Amino acid sequence: MKINIIFLFAITFLIFLTIICSAQNTIGDQSTILEHKEKTALVLNTAEYLYGNIHCKKIIQYLENNGYNVTYLADDAIDLNYTKHNLKADIIYINTHAGYLDTDGDNISDSVVIGTGERWVNETPQKHSFEYEHNMIVKGEAAGEDWVAFTPSFIEYYYHVDDLQGSLVYMATCYATYDDSMANAFLNASADVYIGWTKNTVFWTNSIVSVISFKLLSMGFDAKQICKLIRHGGLYNLIFGSKLTYYGDGNHTITTRKGISLNVS
Repeated sequence: MKINIIFLFAITFLIFLTIICSAQNTIGDQSTILEHKEKTALVLNTAEYLYGNIHCKKIIQYLENNGYNVTYLADDAIDLNYTKHNLKADIIYINTHAGYLDTDGDNISDSVVIGTGERWVNETPQKHSFEYEHNMIVKGEAAGEDWVAFTPSFIEYYYHVDDLQGSLVYMATCYATYDDSMANAFLNASADVYIGWTKNTVFWTNSIVSVISFKLLSMGFDAKQICKLIRHGGLYNLIFGSKLTYYGDGNHTITTRKGISLNVS
């Protein structure tokens, strides 16, 4: 009961803080568009068939209001062939399945893997023989189905220094930041910051937190601040011991609008 009361108080405080911040930001500098060439964002939802796209629509709204040209794709449109060359944008948001699995065949879990929207079938090892033989893909299981999941080696092979120059990568999925294995692959391709859950999450918490995160980002909060504010994001994640965390530049923002200075320990 005590934990529930604390949790409800924390959520109420976060909502109150968001309202206050929104009001404060309308008073100051209204310039929210960065002065450079077109800003781009990818919103990729491999689980639309399962959970819908309401939260993605809200995220897209926040991004478009901040001057981003947004590309949205869902389900099997986000197959491995798409993923090879198209994860290039100022903001990359992927709502998907993920895990911490064995990627080199020694039966010891060693890396974060991220699910695509492509089902794993008997022919997959032949269809993607190069990636399969070089430990760039593994079979992941989620929602009662098998999926093609990419490993850090996949990103390291197809994406190089400056390919993701200055990007914010938000992996809305379980285990995205269980360790730094996947984060480093993106950061080594020059992404600025990589955000995700340390352990399990549930879809409603993941979806709501994603919307809150981009609301705060659109108001001028940086990556470090949103992770500190959101923490577990909900009771289930608290039970799982899962937190929203980041690797890379915690000062990364997506707008010139200034958020409130926070000292959140």
